[in-house]
Amino acid sequence: MACGAVALLVVVCVVVVAGAGAGAQQTADDSVQSYEAHRWDTEDATGDLLTFDLADDEEDLKAPVKVFGYFPHWVHHKNPRLWRRLSWDLLSHFALFHFPLRPDGVIDESKAQIFGDSLHEIAQKAQDTDTTFLLTVTCFDETLHRYILSNDARRREVVENIVNLIGEYEADGVALDFEAIPVDQRTSFTLFVAELAVKAQEKDYEIVVAVPLLDYSDDHTAFDLKKITDAADFVFVMGYDVHHVGSVNTGALAPFDSVYASIDSLMDVIGPDNSEKVLLGVGHYGVEWLCAGDRAGAPVLARGSSLPFNEISKLVNDPEQGVRTDWSIDDQAPFFKRASDGYDQGGYSQGGYSQGQGGYSQGGQGYSQGGYGQGGYSQGGYNQAGHGQSPYADSLSALQVDQQPPQLWRQCWYEDEQSLRAKYQVVNAGGLAGVGIWALGYDNGNLTHSMVTYFHDEAKNRNTIHRAPRRSQSNVI
Repeated sequence: MACGAVALLVVVCVVVVAGAGAGAQQTADDSVQSYEAHRWDTEDATGDLLTFDLADDEEDLKAPVKVFGYFPHWVHHKNPRLWRRLSWDLLSHFALFHFPLRPDGVIDESKAQIFGDSLHEIAQKAQDTDTTFLLTVTCFDETLHRYILSNDARRREVVENIVNLIGEYEADGVALDFEAIPVDQRTSFTLFVAELAVKAQEKDYEIVVAVPLLDYSDDHTAFDLKKITDAADFVFVMGYDVHHVGSVNTGALAPFDSVYASIDSLMDVIGPDNSEKVLLGVGHYGVEWLCAGDRAGAPVLARGSSLPFNEISKLVNDPEQGVRTDWSIDDQAPFFKRASDGYDQGGYSQGGYSQGQGGYSQGGQGYSQGGYGQGGYSQGGYNQAGHGQSPYADSLSALQVDQQPPQLWRQCWYEDEQSLRAKYQVVNAGGLAGVGIWALGYDNGNLTHSMVTYFHDEAKNRNTIHRAPRRSQSNVI
């Protein structure tokens, strides 16, 4: 692996390991389900979310790096006053999420209606705090990508629609979150970004393009990072979802080695002059799975669920929850585990592991050899393209129905102050633009304060930082 672009600080202590393992690749269906799964309940207006007081000597903390944050509509729906209480003075970018792309090329604005009259106030707040206000336009459908990107006229129509949308909402630009792009549309997507950039520059709009955590030294991806970075103002590397709600084994959302390798390869592709266009996205959430074991990599028995960090913090600090915290040295990531009585609905019944209807059966309404639930994971099967067998079938079949019911566990992998600090060191060492947050409203203030404190301290010590030798597969950093 090329290693010239990023040299990590010596204070990072990790063992270089292999890739993320099973469950690392997200399907198109998983891309949609991942963000849909984040529609959890956030705290009410009395909670402490992403709000804290700065010490007297920390009043300059907006500055050392860019801080980009997505703000999903479901967070606002639960708590319409939360946006007022965000630490706006720390944000460089506020991205309203989301405006889906429809099959006819028109942008769906229905999610924006959830914000109601707050939209104008949010735009004004961003202006008052010198925060770039962006609209997030999304597309997670492989077929739709191919239909729009491969046709010059349709592609340009979408460009015009985006530019008009920005003006309609008095925004400063757009954040593109196009996922599950077919590899054969690599050139077309690059053209799309370039054409959008030309139109955006005419009106002084900003473009941020979200890209996944990949090995960018491989040309066989849907993202031509050099050309995309040249055209866009920033690229947002989604430093999470290596393991996700659809994974078949438990594991870290963003193993350190995966993050390092992706940023390292990206920097080699785009060159050092473009490092200040790169934002490393981090997750303020975790994923909990029902699984057949209490160790990392345990087989997953049912689709996972997402939890915001503020809820995870409550669980790990509540003795009555029976939670045991652990730390993966290989992945530099925390997780907690707790014994489970079973799956509550549709699969493992409330009574625990059973052979009856609604439990583990070969023809019931729970897990079956024909798929997950009735007809598969969704009404048409695992997804609309059709996956005939449940992705958890192998794990489930390994449990012997005619023997003593196995001990089931719940594992939740997440990010905390310590795991995120290692990612911030990648940002600092690589000279990246800053950090991106998925998502605003998921924190209880701890993660944000830790981030700000880290970069503030690094800015003070900039001239005394010692850097490690170039990384190789045999190095322990």
